[in-house]
Amino acid sequence: MTGTVIATDGEIEIDTPAGRFNCVESSDHNWSIGDTTSLVISADLIRLSTSAVNDKNEMECRFISEEFVGSIVTVLTETPDGADFGNSTPAT
Repeated sequence: MTGTVIATDGEIEIDTPAGRFNCVESSDHNWSIGDTTSLVISADLIRLSTSAVNDKNEMECRFISEEFVGSIVTVLTETPDGADFGNSTPAT
């Protein structure tokens, strides 16, 4: 996802078409409001829910499909701006 930095204060807040996300500032870059950046979300940090929890780093997605391969389930969703978003996790 690509977005724009809208706040810096120990964490940077990034505004993307899918929502706003907060992350820790890296020490190798001096972030400024208005900077454009790309955001990558690690699959092990994603939690799927059928209801909003009103927490940081939350985005709405529409369920597209799921695929089971062995003990792994891959869920494909779509963000409000039409981007595909996939997540693979161990099946429970």
